[in-house]
Amino acid sequence: MCLIVISVIALSLGLLVHSWRMQRLYTRNNWRLVFWMNVLLFPALCTIVLGLRKIQVSTYDIALERGKFQYLHWYTGHVKDLLFWAVPLDIVLIFLWAMVAVCKSKSSRSVTGPA
Repeated sequence: MCLIVISVIALSLGLLVHSWRMQRLYTRNNWRLVFWMNVLLFPALCTIVLGLRKIQVSTYDIALERGKFQYLHWYTGHVKDLLFWAVPLDIVLIFLWAMVAVCKSKSSRSVTGPA
């Protein structure tokens, strides 16, 4: 089960990198690139956090019984806890960059004048 979760996490990160590269090719300004990168980062972070939680839950009994996966269980818990706080931070950044993008587009329209 852990291999399936790790495969889904790797696939999610691969799709994130591919989407980021496509955004770099076709996005005209850096403000939109940062905004779309934060938007794409949100589902990837959620997938990673849920995957790490599944790995932590799966290794709990084995870590208690045999002590084999004790470090894996401990490290996945700490990484999950750190990334758990990165998800709300990413949501805040998405709203911040959306407001910056709206302000930039309004200021560029006012400089060029109404069409």
